Amino acid sequence: MKDVQMFAPRYYQLEAVQAVYRFWEKGYANGNPVVVAPTGSGKSIIIALLMHQAVQAFPGTRIMCLADVKELIEQDSDAFRTVAPHTPFGIYSASLGEKDIAHDITFAQIQSCHRKAFIFGHIDFCIVDEAHMVNAKRLGMYRNFFSALKDVNPMLKIVGFTATPYRLGAGYIFSNDEDALFGGVAYDI
Repeated sequence: MKDVQMFAPRYYQLEAVQAVYRFWEKGYANGNPVVVAPTGSGKSIIIALLMHQAVQAFPGTRIMCLADVKELIEQDSDAFRTVAPHTPFGIYSASLGEKDIAHDITFAQIQSCHRKAFIFGHIDFCIVDEAHMVNAKRLGMYRNFFSALKDVNPMLKIVGFTATPYRLGAGYIFSNDEDALFGGVAYDI
C-alpha cells in the first residue's frame, strides 16, 4: 500500500463533481452526464472525489468504476485511496488477479465483469473511465453490462469521463438520440 499523503483538489476538480450532481438535479431526459477532462487534469482524482462524496452523503451507495485496461483500474483505485484512505473498496480484474466484490465500491475491468452483472447485485451508479470506448449503439460489453445492471436497478446512473468526447465516424459520445448512453456534458475542463 502506498503512503497516503494529504492533497488539496484543484478548483476545477471540485467544480466537476458539483456539475455532475447539478446535471442529475436538472433531470435531463437521458440523465447520464459526461465530464470532459484532458490528459493531466486529474481525471482519476475527480472520479475519486465523486465516489467519496456519494458514499459520504448517501451511506450504503453502491458504485462501480469501470475501465478497459488494468492500468486505469490501478490509477483510479490509487486515487481513491488517496482521497478516502479509510474507505474500503474491491477490485474486480482478471488482469490484476483480483475478484473482490465484497464492498460497496468496486473498481472493475469491463472485460472481466461484462457477463457477470448478476454477481454485483444492486448498483446505484457506474463511472466509466474512457467513456469514448462505449459503443455508440446499443451494442458491446459496456452496453450489455449496463442493461443487465438496469434489470436489478432501473434507476442506475452512469457518468462518463473522457478526454475525447468525439469519435470519428460517429460524432459526439453524447446526444438526445435514444441510442445514446450519455445525454450531455456536465463539465468540460
